[in-house]
Amino acid sequence: MARDDAYWQRMSESVERGEYTAAGPVELGPAAPLRLSRITLYTLAPVLSHVASAYAAVLNAEPICGEDERGAYVEVTDAAGFTIELRPVDAGEVSTVTRMEFRGPEAPDAAERLHIETGGVQRHLYGGRWDTVAGNCIRLIGPGDEVSGAERERIRTAIQRGELEAEIQRMIEEKK
Repeated sequence: MARDDAYWQRMSESVERGEYTAAGPVELGPAAPLRLSRITLYTLAPVLSHVASAYAAVLNAEPICGEDERGAYVEVTDAAGFTIELRPVDAGEVSTVTRMEFRGPEAPDAAERLHIETGGVQRHLYGGRWDTVAGNCIRLIGPGDEVSGAERERIRTAIQRGELEAEIQRMIEEKK
């Protein structure tokens, strides 16, 4: 599908407003669709094994420790070849802070595995489940998990008005 400049301008504006989150395969510009195959995250050395276990739960894979010219690292690679590389940093150094979304039919199972590992998985306001691992937000979205555009707008408006708690209560009541 051809993308014009207006499309990419709207995409950039959406990203800046925090309304767009890339989930692989990712379109990385007008050249062509590309698939994200590796991401490197820098995390504090004392929690590296905990973080590796959490990502291993998400990807349903085993963490593999290694070492190269840059030092020790841990890799977690899923069945499709997507790799999360974890590199340790010392206290005082900058660690990675990002937000990732994983979508697909296996998201509910991944959320369950992550919850077993971390105990912190929660329902996301916009659908799916989420947790924070060493400053990185992970959202898992399965089929039918997304909320409607109207619901998303209602939540966004409640946040802007400072009425999020009341909106959450309304959502709980609707589920009953």
